[in-house]
Amino acid sequence: MGRPILVVHGTGVRRDFLPTFERISSEIQQRIGSTIIRPCYWGEAEGARLQMNGASIPQYTPSGGDVRPSRDDDELSIWQLLYTDPWYELRLLGLAEQPRGHTRLGQEPNSQIFIEEMMGYTPDQEVLDRLFELGLCDYFEQALTDLRDTPEIQEAAQTAPAGAFEHRHIAARALLARTMTYAETNGLPPLDGSTRDALLATLSTDLHGEARAFGWVSRIAKRSAVAWAGDHLTRRRGFVTDAVVPAVGDILLYQARGARIRRLVRKSIEHIPGNSSITVIAHSLGGIACVDLLVQHQMPRVHTLVTVGSQASFLYEIGALSSLRTGDPLPTHFPSRWLNVYDERDVLSYVVTPIFPRRAYDQRVDNKQPFPQAHSAYWNNVEFWEVVEPWLR
Repeated sequence: MGRPILVVHGTGVRRDFLPTFERISSEIQQRIGSTIIRPCYWGEAEGARLQMNGASIPQYTPSGGDVRPSRDDDELSIWQLLYTDPWYELRLLGLAEQPRGHTRLGQEPNSQIFIEEMMGYTPDQEVLDRLFELGLCDYFEQALTDLRDTPEIQEAAQTAPAGAFEHRHIAARALLARTMTYAETNGLPPLDGSTRDALLATLSTDLHGEARAFGWVSRIAKRSAVAWAGDHLTRRRGFVTDAVVPAVGDILLYQARGARIRRLVRKSIEHIPGNSSITVIAHSLGGIACVDLLVQHQMPRVHTLVTVGSQASFLYEIGALSSLRTGDPLPTHFPSRWLNVYDERDVLSYVVTPIFPRRAYDQRVDNKQPFPQAHSAYWNNVEFWEVVEPWLR
């Protein structure tokens, strides 16, 4: 029979811990044969939860389910999308049907008029004054250069009708979204919604634009933005809080009152029958708890520690590991065998060897998943088990 193994889960595990533990147990039994494998399920007993039924959360109960979105919700969803992709609405305009009718003899095509005005646009004094007041002048110039260079403005011009009022308004919104993104990237606080909307109105007027709901372009933009924005954080705050609390809440709770979680892990180790040495496999926050526990207490039965996707070394480096100050060495009683497994795509995983040289061994694996899936994909990764198997014997 192999060495007993304790599996300590990470953040946010509630309903899915049992199938995860069964998967881990099955893999271990197949690889090293029969052994005692115990779970340390601290999440149910000591994990974060709303202990006053969401009393601190505005509109928690009404927003626990889906609510019909308001017009404001749609607008905010579009802005959220534009902060990531400012040319999105311009791209939709480029896919619209070209306007019917022919340009009169001797008259420039609508597309030519629109693109010439966009290429030659110089903001008037009112726009410049407002941009200056908000510290946005340099960022606006960058955004205007980007707009002139992007192929989306050329393609949108091909569908411009006479006047192109909606095109001009959408160009104004794209300009402002790009400007705000540049500003935030350089450390300026984001504008509040009222200031943003007032600035958009001034800029759109200067470009002779007008916000109109022109059929499918407007409808597609709203539908896409809503889908991209996901859960409408504000109108579904209760629902989103229920989803987020187990993960984020566990981390915050551990930083404030981690002793209760560590005590449960310690009891789980002590209750494993027999006197043989033990291997502890700990994922994510579970790894932090185990490192803290093994620093603070001599636990000679723990022969090997395997941390998976864990943040213990990062917390140590920034001075936030509760058991050990930055610069202090691991105590001599800490397990001599420490394997730390990480995936570079898992942004919640960190390396340990540069922090504790000669006391820990790092092993990189590739879960072939983007984050956040990469953070939980270790257990089904054959490469992971091939790395871990020798440490279980």
